[in-house]
Amino acid sequence: MKIGQVFLCTYILADTLTAARVSLGADGVLLRERLPGSNYCRLQFPAIREDTLATAHPVLKSPDAGDLIDFYGPCDENPLGPRQVLLQKQAIQRLRRMERGN
Repeated sequence: MKIGQVFLCTYILADTLTAARVSLGADGVLLRERLPGSNYCRLQFPAIREDTLATAHPVLKSPDAGDLIDFYGPCDENPLGPRQVLLQKQAIQRLRRMERGN
């Protein structure tokens, strides 16, 4: 009987983990929570791959990489738009300066 219980628990756990996997929306947004009665949202989306930040076609990292942006602002923010490209370039520059101790 215990083997059956272990199998059932394993099955339920695996099913739960599969359901909890991050699902990437068509626009790249993983989470969109709107403040009721406004156009203000909390968005969560993967960061842009650093090697594509300076290109005409930036690409988001895989959500599995764990490098996520927690954004608070307009609900129509584009994770690959010019504003995010600029903000993420600036963040990388700040991190590099901090690493150098400047």
